[in-house]
Amino acid sequence: MPQGTWLGPLSFIAFINDLIPHCSCHKFVDNITLTEIPGKSTSSTMKEETKELVNWSQDNKMSINCNKTKEMILDKAKLDNIPRLQIDKNQIERVSDFKILGLQLSDNLHWDCYVEFICNKISSKLYFLKLLKRAGLSTDDLKYFYVTVIRPISKYACTVWNHNLTSTLSDKLESYQKEHRKSSMATKLKECLTSMHFFWLIWNP
Repeated sequence: MPQGTWLGPLSFIAFINDLIPHCSCHKFVDNITLTEIPGKSTSSTMKEETKELVNWSQDNKMSINCNKTKEMILDKAKLDNIPRLQIDKNQIERVSDFKILGLQLSDNLHWDCYVEFICNKISSKLYFLKLLKRAGLSTDDLKYFYVTVIRPISKYACTVWNHNLTSTLSDKLESYQKEHRKSSMATKLKECLTSMHFFWLIWNP
C-alpha cells in the first residue's frame, strides 16, 4: 500500500490487532508502548515481554527500529535491579526523558523539558509572525496565522500537563506571555492576541 494513503493507518491498526502482550499495551497508529508496574516482591517481566514482541514481529515479517525504541524507568530506587532490554542483540537506550505523541515526558514526571520545548517552538513561530507583519499583512491575516499555527502549540494536550505545573513553570509561561506582548505588533493585533489568551492553559470542555 502506498505510503501516505488514508487506508494506511487503518490497515496497520488491523494488522497489529493480534498483538496482545501480558503487560499493559498502548497502541496509537504505528506507535506501541509497553508499561508495567512490578510489585515490591516481584521482579520486572519487561525483558520477557520484549522477547515476545520481537518474536511476534518476526512472525509477521516486521522489524522493530532499535534507534527509535527507548526504555524509561520512573522509579530510580529500582534502577539497578532492572535488567537492560535488548532487541536482536542491540541494547535499547535507557533515557530520562523522551517524546511520545508530541509530549516530552520525563522520568521524574515534571514538565520542565516540555515547557522549554513549547516556549522555543512558539518563539520561532512568533518570529515568522513578525515577518508577516513587516510584509504588510492585514490584522485579520495575522490573527489567522496566530490561531492556526501558534495557539495550537500552547493548547496541545494541556489537560495532561497544565494542572501539574509548578509555580515556577507557571511564572515562566506568564513572563513569556508578557514579553511577547511588548513586541512591535500593531495595537489592534496585540488586543486581539490578548483577548484570545496567549497560553490556553485552562481546560474548558
